[in-house]
Amino acid sequence: VHANENKYWMGLDLHKPEAQEIFRQLAARADIVEENMRPGVLEKWNVGYPQLKEINPRLIYIAKNGYGQWGKYAEENMPSNDGASQAWSGFAWLSSFPGQRPLKSRLYTCDNFGGLMGEVAVLAALHHRQRTGQGQYIELSQTESIIRMMSWVWPYQQVTGKTAMPAGNRDVCVSPADTFRCRDDRFVAIAAATPEEFSGLCAAIGRPGLARDPRFRDHLTRLRDENTLE
Repeated sequence: VHANENKYWMGLDLHKPEAQEIFRQLAARADIVEENMRPGVLEKWNVGYPQLKEINPRLIYIAKNGYGQWGKYAEENMPSNDGASQAWSGFAWLSSFPGQRPLKSRLYTCDNFGGLMGEVAVLAALHHRQRTGQGQYIELSQTESIIRMMSWVWPYQQVTGKTAMPAGNRDVCVSPADTFRCRDDRFVAIAAATPEEFSGLCAAIGRPGLARDPRFRDHLTRLRDENTLE
């Protein structure tokens, strides 16, 4: 409810023909229809994109679900939710610590990111319609969306030839970059990638000589497993 305070809403039982007719009347006047049902459900209820585009060719229709509208998981009619997408995408595994089980984010990361990517697509479709007058059908997979957010994984694997592995709080692209417990039992987050940042960090902790240590002389050297400051 807290995310929909500025919206009017109504409930329709789309199993019933009279509800389907009301839905079609609304869609005839709508700019956008969004749904996140399993593939084919709204078509079965006579309010899917093939039916609605006949009464509103300018309609922008986005189908958002866990695994898309075709392919193995769509054919198996698999439902999804945020936790399932975190698992299937590998996001939970890469978010964990070495040697531990996959770590599900407490936040609904896949739900929110998938929704955000969907609205970006809708805005692009609206811009396209303004220029051409054409509506669009948009298919979006929640799981694929979060895979695309894991952008560093794919070039890392291509460049290094290694599979990206869980690294806990450690950043495999920046060193030092982690959270550290202080003497007063508080935590501090540190990220120092550039030479200037690392030199400043060494001065701040009272060990300026570390900036000249061969193990830490440049960023790539600090990223080596044996030299990473933890």
